[in-house]
Amino acid sequence: MMPGRPSLLRLSVVCCTAVMTLAAVFVTSRATGAQVSLPSGQNIAPVYEGWEQNSDGSFNLVFGYFNRNWVEEIDLPIGPNNTLEPGGPDQGQPTHFLPRRNRFLFRIRVPKDFGTKELVWTLTSHGKTERTYATLKPDYFMDDIVIQNNTGAGGPGGGAPGTLEQSPHHQGRGGKQENRHSGRRHQLGCARHRRRVAPEGKTAESARG
Repeated sequence: MMPGRPSLLRLSVVCCTAVMTLAAVFVTSRATGAQVSLPSGQNIAPVYEGWEQNSDGSFNLVFGYFNRNWVEEIDLPIGPNNTLEPGGPDQGQPTHFLPRRNRFLFRIRVPKDFGTKELVWTLTSHGKTERTYATLKPDYFMDDIVIQNNTGAGGPGGGAPGTLEQSPHHQGRGGKQENRHSGRRHQLGCARHRRRVAPEGKTAESARG
Protein backbone atom coordinates (compact mmCIF):
# COMPACT_ATOMS: atom_id res chain seq x y z
CA MET A 1 0.00 0.00 0.00
CA MET A 2 1.35 3.41 -0.94
CA PRO A 3 2.41 5.74 1.90
CA GLY A 4 -0.29 8.26 2.83
CA ARG A 5 -3.13 6.18 1.38
CA PRO A 6 -4.78 5.46 4.77
CA SER A 7 -4.79 9.18 5.57
CA LEU A 8 -6.50 9.99 2.27
CA LEU A 9 -9.06 7.27 2.89
CA ARG A 10 -9.83 8.59 6.36
CA LEU A 11 -10.13 12.11 4.96
CA SER A 12 -12.60 10.92 2.31
CA VAL A 13 -14.71 9.16 4.94
CA VAL A 14 -14.74 12.26 7.13
CA CYS A 15 -15.75 14.49 4.20
CA CYS A 16 -18.57 12.14 3.18
CA THR A 17 -19.82 11.97 6.75
CA ALA A 18 -19.78 15.76 7.04
CA VAL A 19 -21.71 16.20 3.78
CA MET A 20 -24.36 13.67 4.83
CA THR A 21 -24.72 15.32 8.24
CA LEU A 22 -25.16 18.76 6.70
CA ALA A 23 -27.75 17.40 4.26
CA ALA A 24 -29.69 15.79 7.11
CA VAL A 25 -29.62 19.01 9.12
CA PHE A 26 -30.84 20.98 6.10
CA VAL A 27 -33.74 18.61 5.44
CA THR A 28 -34.71 18.56 9.14
CA SER A 29 -34.58 22.33 9.43
CA ARG A 30 -36.81 22.77 6.38
CA ALA A 31 -39.33 20.25 7.69
CA THR A 32 -39.36 21.92 11.09
CA GLY A 33 -39.67 25.36 9.55
CA ALA A 34 -42.71 24.28 7.59
CA GLN A 35 -44.45 23.46 10.87
CA VAL A 36 -43.65 26.72 12.60
CA SER A 37 -46.78 28.66 13.47
CA LEU A 38 -46.44 32.42 13.54
CA PRO A 39 -48.12 34.74 16.02
CA SER A 40 -49.15 37.30 13.40
CA GLY A 41 -48.92 38.33 9.78
CA GLN A 42 -50.80 35.33 8.35
CA ASN A 43 -54.12 35.35 6.55
CA ILE A 44 -57.57 33.88 7.21
CA ALA A 45 -59.16 31.02 5.29
CA PRO A 46 -62.97 30.77 5.24
CA VAL A 47 -64.29 27.25 5.78
CA TYR A 48 -67.55 25.68 4.68
CA GLU A 49 -68.51 23.24 7.42
CA GLY A 50 -71.51 21.60 5.77
CA TRP A 51 -75.27 21.79 5.40
CA GLU A 52 -78.32 20.98 7.49
CA GLN A 53 -81.86 20.36 6.27
CA ASN A 54 -84.78 22.14 7.93
CA SER A 55 -88.25 20.70 8.48
CA ASP A 56 -89.75 23.00 5.83
CA GLY A 57 -87.38 21.64 3.15
CA SER A 58 -84.99 24.58 3.21
CA PHE A 59 -81.30 24.22 4.10
CA ASN A 60 -78.73 25.87 6.36
CA LEU A 61 -75.22 26.36 5.03
CA VAL A 62 -72.82 26.44 7.98
CA PHE A 63 -69.48 28.24 8.01
CA GLY A 64 -66.38 28.72 10.14
CA TYR A 65 -62.86 29.95 9.47
CA PHE A 66 -59.17 29.31 10.07
CA ASN A 67 -57.10 32.29 11.21
CA ARG A 68 -53.57 31.02 10.65
CA ASN A 69 -52.18 33.30 13.34
CA TRP A 70 -51.62 32.06 16.87
CA VAL A 71 -52.05 35.48 18.47
CA GLU A 72 -53.26 38.11 16.02
CA GLU A 73 -56.96 38.93 15.91
CA ILE A 74 -58.07 40.46 12.61
CA ASP A 75 -60.94 42.80 11.79
CA LEU A 76 -62.40 42.58 8.28
CA PRO A 77 -65.43 44.84 7.80
CA ILE A 78 -68.17 43.74 5.42
CA GLY A 79 -67.13 44.73 1.91
CA PRO A 80 -64.65 43.67 -0.78
CA ASN A 81 -62.41 41.94 1.77
CA ASN A 82 -65.25 40.05 3.45
CA THR A 83 -68.15 39.19 1.19
CA LEU A 84 -70.67 36.45 0.47
CA GLU A 85 -72.07 36.04 -3.03
CA PRO A 86 -74.57 35.79 -4.52
CA GLY A 87 -76.89 37.84 -2.38
CA GLY A 88 -74.17 39.57 -0.31
CA PRO A 89 -72.05 41.14 0.71
CA ASP A 90 -73.48 40.99 4.27
CA GLN A 91 -75.14 37.69 5.12
CA GLY A 92 -74.26 37.43 8.79
CA GLN A 93 -70.60 36.47 8.51
CA PRO A 94 -68.14 37.50 11.24
CA THR A 95 -66.11 40.70 11.02
CA HIS A 96 -63.79 39.98 13.96
CA PHE A 97 -61.60 36.89 13.64
CA LEU A 98 -59.98 35.15 16.59
CA PRO A 99 -56.77 33.14 16.15
CA ARG A 100 -56.71 29.57 14.85
CA ARG A 101 -59.64 27.33 13.90
CA ASN A 102 -63.12 28.55 14.78
CA ARG A 103 -65.91 26.20 13.75
CA PHE A 104 -69.66 26.35 13.18
CA LEU A 105 -69.94 30.10 13.69
CA PHE A 106 -72.89 31.06 11.51
CA ARG A 107 -75.44 29.62 9.15
CA ILE A 108 -77.17 30.95 6.06
CA ARG A 109 -80.63 29.70 5.15
CA VAL A 110 -81.24 28.84 1.51
CA PRO A 111 -84.49 27.71 -0.15
CA LYS A 112 -85.38 24.11 -0.83
CA ASP A 113 -84.83 24.65 -4.56
CA PHE A 114 -81.20 25.72 -4.00
CA GLY A 115 -80.20 22.66 -6.03
CA THR A 116 -76.67 22.72 -7.45
CA LYS A 117 -76.06 26.41 -6.80
CA GLU A 118 -73.06 27.69 -4.82
CA LEU A 119 -72.60 30.33 -2.16
CA VAL A 120 -69.06 31.72 -2.06
CA TRP A 121 -67.44 33.34 0.97
CA THR A 122 -64.38 35.43 0.09
CA LEU A 123 -61.87 36.79 2.61
CA THR A 124 -58.85 38.96 1.87
CA SER A 125 -56.36 39.54 4.68
CA HIS A 126 -52.67 40.37 4.73
CA GLY A 127 -52.75 40.65 0.96
CA LYS A 128 -54.08 37.11 0.34
CA THR A 129 -57.53 36.20 -0.96
CA GLU A 130 -59.14 32.87 -0.16
CA ARG A 131 -62.59 31.45 -0.90
CA THR A 132 -64.78 28.61 0.25
CA TYR A 133 -67.67 27.21 -1.79
CA ALA A 134 -70.89 26.12 -0.09
CA THR A 135 -72.95 23.50 -1.90
CA LEU A 136 -75.49 20.81 -1.11
CA LYS A 137 -73.19 17.98 -2.13
CA PRO A 138 -74.06 14.85 -0.11
CA ASP A 139 -70.64 14.53 1.52
CA TYR A 140 -71.16 17.93 3.17
CA PHE A 141 -74.28 16.78 5.03
CA MET A 142 -74.01 17.28 8.80
CA ASP A 143 -76.14 16.57 11.83
CA ASP A 144 -75.72 16.13 15.58
CA ILE A 145 -74.52 12.54 15.21
CA VAL A 146 -71.79 13.51 12.75
CA ILE A 147 -70.52 16.16 15.16
CA GLN A 148 -70.69 13.90 18.22
CA ASN A 149 -68.93 11.03 16.46
CA ASN A 150 -65.91 13.23 15.87
CA THR A 151 -65.75 15.49 18.91
CA GLY A 152 -67.81 13.89 21.64
CA ALA A 153 -71.23 15.10 22.71
CA GLY A 154 -71.26 18.85 23.02
CA GLY A 155 -67.94 19.42 21.22
CA PRO A 156 -64.76 21.07 22.53
CA GLY A 157 -66.41 24.17 23.92
CA GLY A 158 -69.66 22.62 25.14
CA GLY A 159 -72.98 23.72 23.76
CA ALA A 160 -75.23 22.10 21.20
CA PRO A 161 -75.99 22.65 17.53
CA GLY A 162 -78.98 24.78 18.52
CA THR A 163 -76.64 27.50 19.80
CA LEU A 164 -75.97 28.65 16.25
CA GLU A 165 -77.80 31.87 15.45
CA GLN A 166 -77.88 34.25 12.55
CA SER A 167 -77.74 37.56 14.37
CA PRO A 168 -74.05 38.15 13.93
CA HIS A 169 -73.12 41.62 15.09
CA HIS A 170 -73.16 43.39 18.40
CA GLN A 171 -71.29 46.28 19.89
CA GLY A 172 -68.20 45.22 21.82
CA ARG A 173 -66.26 47.22 24.35
CA GLY A 174 -65.55 50.73 23.14
CA GLY A 175 -68.31 50.48 20.52
CA LYS A 176 -66.23 48.11 18.39
CA GLN A 177 -68.25 45.97 16.01
CA GLU A 178 -67.74 42.32 16.86
CA ASN A 179 -69.26 38.95 16.05
CA ARG A 180 -71.02 37.23 18.91
CA HIS A 181 -70.01 33.80 17.58
CA SER A 182 -66.29 34.53 17.32
CA GLY A 183 -65.82 33.23 20.91
CA ARG A 184 -64.74 29.63 21.33
CA ARG A 185 -67.62 28.85 23.68
CA HIS A 186 -69.88 28.54 20.63
CA GLN A 187 -67.69 26.02 18.82
CA LEU A 188 -69.36 22.69 18.22
CA GLY A 189 -66.41 20.70 16.92
CA CYS A 190 -65.32 19.20 13.64
CA ALA A 191 -67.53 16.91 11.57
CA ARG A 192 -66.07 13.83 9.93
CA HIS A 193 -66.28 15.37 6.47
CA ARG A 194 -64.18 18.34 7.48
CA ARG A 195 -62.79 20.22 4.50
CA ARG A 196 -59.07 20.75 4.19
CA VAL A 197 -57.84 24.29 4.79
CA ALA A 198 -55.33 25.36 2.18
CA PRO A 199 -51.71 25.53 3.38
CA GLU A 200 -50.18 28.96 3.64
CA GLY A 201 -49.40 30.37 0.22
CA LYS A 202 -52.21 28.50 -1.56
CA THR A 203 -55.80 29.49 -2.15
CA ALA A 204 -58.60 27.98 -0.15
CA GLU A 205 -60.32 26.62 -3.22
CA SER A 206 -59.21 23.17 -1.98
CA ALA A 207 -61.96 23.60 0.61
CA ARG A 208 -64.45 23.22 -2.18
CA GLY A 209 -64.71 19.49 -1.62
